[in-house]
Amino acid sequence: MNLGNFDSLAYSYPELILMAAAIIIFLADLNARELVTLVPLAAIVLVLGVYPHAILDLIDTSLVHLNELVKAGVATGVALR
Repeated sequence: MNLGNFDSLAYSYPELILMAAAIIIFLADLNARELVTLVPLAAIVLVLGVYPHAILDLIDTSLVHLNELVKAGVATGVALR
């Protein structure tokens, strides 16, 4: 398994099989209510892990404005509280 610079993060096949078995055992213990809660949260985590710009683009304007306020406070010597 060649992952470029991430060779130390690569798992061997027996480790992957054990992790898959642990996940299956964990999911088998969940009831329907817990699965309905877990699956959307896991999907959100996966999507935002692969494509974080989906949320970062939404908060960009606010962060730019906050950054300007902080820079203005530092320039005038006023601390933001």
